Amino acid sequence: MYNDERSSEELFALIQQGDQVALKLLIRRHLESLRRVARSIVHSDDLAKDVVNRLFEKLWRNRQKIQLRSDVNAYLVSAVRNEAKNLIRREERRTGGLLDHGDLNGYEVAVDTPGTPQLLENRELLCDVHQEVASLPDQQREVFRLFAFEGLSYREIAHRLGISPHTIKNHILKAREQLRKRLP
Repeated sequence: MYNDERSSEELFALIQQGDQVALKLLIRRHLESLRRVARSIVHSDDLAKDVVNRLFEKLWRNRQKIQLRSDVNAYLVSAVRNEAKNLIRREERRTGGLLDHGDLNGYEVAVDTPGTPQLLENRELLCDVHQEVASLPDQQREVFRLFAFEGLSYREIAHRLGISPHTIKNHILKAREQLRKRLP
């Protein structure tokens, strides 16, 4: 058994060699912080637990293929964000697009089953959000759509559109400001 004094990078190297004890230590070290990150995206403790469990299962399964480009903590945070966004996308496909966990300036459309009283209200709010997003200037609208509805990062959007991440950030901030003014 290893002590907790090993760095996360050392533990990761051991995990890549098939060391399950190192995996348990890495999980113990990062579990709560990764759950908080996932919770901030999926807005559910149970789903956050699922996201983090899925992340560590994938990490173990793909341990020999993973090439770190940053420190282990940055990799894990990025991976848990991606896993949470993938979960949301799967749920949106399953629910026909009625799920919106993106940060639309604090508005959140709840996951409802057909027939609940809030479903119509949530559909109307979602329709209002989409309508207001459609009224944004072209580039701002596209940037916001990629960020809020497709879950892309600033860097991914910048690469896709061929503009700087700083410009992406400005577009998103301006879009949020406009949406705050226009939405109830």
